[in-house]
Formats: sequence, structure tokens, C-alpha cells
Amino acid sequence: MGKSIAELVGSAYENWYGENVFLDCGPDCGMESFVLEQVCPMAAATGKEILYLTNAGRMQAEKDRLDRADAEKVLRIMDYAEFEQMVQYHVAYDGQYDYIFVEDCRLLLESQREPAYSALIYDFLMQTERSAVILIGANAKGLQEYLLESGKLKRENLFVLADKSAPEQIVFVQKERGKSTGIKLAQELMAQHPGEGIAYFCGSKEKMRLAAKAFRTKASYFYGEDMPENTCRVRDGKLLFRQDVLVADGRSMKQGLCVQGMRHIIADLFDVDQILDCLNTLSREESICLYVIEYNGTQLRYLRGIYQAQAENLYWFEQMERGEGAEFMRRSQSPRFLAENPMFFIGQADEYGNCRFQVNSRQRAVCEIAIAVLNAIAEQGYRQWVMQALGGGGRARQMRLPKYMLEQKSRSELQTRIEAQCGKKLAGEELAFFRHYLCEKLGRQSISVSMANTLFEKLRLPYRVCSKKERARTSPYYNQHYWVFERI
Repeated sequence: MGKSIAELVGSAYENWYGENVFLDCGPDCGMESFVLEQVCPMAAATGKEILYLTNAGRMQAEKDRLDRADAEKVLRIMDYAEFEQMVQYHVAYDGQYDYIFVEDCRLLLESQREPAYSALIYDFLMQTERSAVILIGANAKGLQEYLLESGKLKRENLFVLADKSAPEQIVFVQKERGKSTGIKLAQELMAQHPGEGIAYFCGSKEKMRLAAKAFRTKASYFYGEDMPENTCRVRDGKLLFRQDVLVADGRSMKQGLCVQGMRHIIADLFDVDQILDCLNTLSREESICLYVIEYNGTQLRYLRGIYQAQAENLYWFEQMERGEGAEFMRRSQSPRFLAENPMFFIGQADEYGNCRFQVNSRQRAVCEIAIAVLNAIAEQGYRQWVMQALGGGGRARQMRLPKYMLEQKSRSELQTRIEAQCGKKLAGEELAFFRHYLCEKLGRQSISVSMANTLFEKLRLPYRVCSKKERARTSPYYNQHYWVFERI
């Protein structure tokens, strides 16, 4: 790796006061040395206090190893759950610490304890005015974009350490309607590259269920929420697989699993931070090819509409808190309101028997970040946005899936039927019956010779149809057309 975080920041940390700072860097950037050997001596000399939030033990281990007196005096290391409890019970207050370092800052938007109705730490840090909040994380592009767009982060306080290693090959595959684009791509790769490992990362339970149904015969291993225990094999933090395809929930990849032997990686995820998480779980011993399911303008506008509707309802809710929310109260009478707006939940009923609404601040932050990301994508384009997040060092190309896909069972049945007809003349009712069969299998209303050959080529079926004609036996004045299937 090139520069360390200490070389990148220089002496700028001496002037951080009551503002947000973002360090876009990974875990191996020398953060422990920077805090213990540079920030702590300065803080001890000027009478400042430092809080370091982390759920990992690297900083504490390095602190114990160096055993510096200034670090013991000014540095306090705490995990997220403990600090969340301090915020909840108002033990933590603004200005208590001069520097608050937040390692892996994406954890701010994840529940630390159950039940978690809000992002308490996130709200506290965004509202503080007398503490410098230093957010650390290489996989938080969405949060970074939102802070820049909202003015909570100045451009000069963004430090990006260029240590991301993009895959050698990046392929963008246009997302189709429905939820099966990634599954179709995996099936296509299995046909093109038999025996090579394929990892399919998806972002919803429905896609996991569809993948489980599609790859059931491949003895694949699945890892994710609500998946059967007998489909998951984990040993020493490594996910083991036996055959072609591994299907995993993108949200589960932050648990430190390491996937080995995969050459083709499919990222069926909108969140670019989850794509980075998936790449971090892969062993880079061999060159890999990353396939990114690319969202088009219509799909991005649909996502924007969802988040903007939630933001609009938040605006009406804030008006209601000021006594101006008649419109919000009218909308909230709909029984589908809470189901469609996870930004709100019902609190305890008041003395008049009416349920009182509260804001789910975690969902509000997720909504704000998603809108900021969609704004950035609208300016740069989805492909450029992903390439920039991955480091921009890979070679990108575009791939289109065949329009027609067949499951293995249907494919085998179709090949068996065609093989039985090879070399025979199909005419009259027999030809009409077989054409009707092909229409059902290939999803067509009618089929011609040229269309049949085109579909066979797209489906990689080793057959070709020839149309010929001969004098009909019943009359010397009419010709009879017939089909002949030939092997290629």
C-alpha cells in the first residue's frame, strides 16, 4: 500500500474542532499508530480528551503493546453498545470529548441492542457541536455522499486513502424486470464455464428463495438469514462449498467469512457498500471477474419515488409536531400507512386513546442517505458510481443476457425430443404438433424456421432446422413443406 493515514492527514487534525471529518480508508491503514503516536501526544499536551468507538480489539491491543502514558491519560476505547447506552440514559453529552473516532462508521446505522427503534449514536454525533467527529470506513460511500450533499462534511475534511484494489475484470449486466436477473446470469455462467466456482450475492430473502429453488440440484451452499441449517457449512470462519454455485445474503458478509476458489462473482445488490463487503470476503489468490447487476433509469426512478415519499411523510410529521399537521393526520388514517412507511412506528396511546407517532430515526437516516446516493448516480451514472467506489482500477465491459433461458430439466427434455426427431421429415399435423410444443417451451405464440434457429443459437442447443419442400404424394400440383432437424 502507498501512503498511510498519518501521511495523508498530516497535521490537519490539530485544527479539528466541532466539525465532521471522514477518513475513507480500510482497517490496515495505520489508524492505530496515527491515533496513539500523533493524536494522543497532542491531546495530552493541550488537555484534550479522545473517545475511540470500535467493536474490534485492534486499538486496545496496540495501546497495551505500546503502553504510552499519554494514551492512558487521554484515550478511552469503547464499543458501540456501551456508548449507545450512555447516549440513551443521557450520560454522554456534547463536548465531553474533543475527538470522537468512529471506526467502521456504517455501524452507526445498525441496531446495537434489541429492540432498537432508532440510531441513537448517529443522531447524537450529527447534533454535536463541540466535538470533532472523525468517521472511519472504506465501505460507507452512501453516508459519505449524504454528508457532503447536506453540508455536514466539508470537502477539505474528506481524506481518501487510495488502497482499494478493484477486480481485474468488471462486467455490468443490465437488470431485467423481476428478481431473477442474477439467477439467469449464474445459469449462463455455469453453461459457459463449467466447473468454475460462482458466488452469487443477493440482497433480499425472496431472491434467496428463488436461488434455492433454481440451484437445488447443484448441491450449492447458502448462507444468509432464515436459511436452513443444513445448507450452511462454516468451519474456522470459512464458508465451504462442494459444487458450482454459492448463494449468499450480501448483508451477512460483514461477519468475517472468507470465500475461496470463486472465479465469477455476481453482485445482485444496489448498495455499492455491500458490493465492497462481498469483495472483501473473497480470497484474492486467483484473478476474479465481478458481475454487477446494473440498474437502469426506470428502476432508479422507482427507488427514488419510494424514498422521496418517505421523506415527504417525514415533513408532514414534523409539521404535526408543531401543531400544523392536519394533512399528515389525514394520511395516517390509512391502514397501509405504517406498512408502507417504516420511518414511523406507533408509540404508547395518549390519555385520549389516540396512538402517538414517533420517528424511526434509523430509517430516516437510511432514507436520507439513499436519496443522496441516487442524486450522485443521476449526475455520474450508475456504472461510473460503482467504478469510482471500487477504485476505478479494473477493466469494465457490458454483457447482455440471452432473452430466453431454460431450466436444466426443461432443457434436457427439449433436447431429448429434438434428438428423437433428428433426420426425420416433419410435415402436416405432425409438424404442427411439434411447432406447438416448441412454442410452449420457448414462450412463443408462433415460430418459424429462422426464429427456431435463432433461439437454438441463443440457448446453445446443438441443432439446426432446415425447411424443404417436395411434391405431395396426393396431388402432382401441390408442394409439401417439411422440417428437418440436423445436429451441428
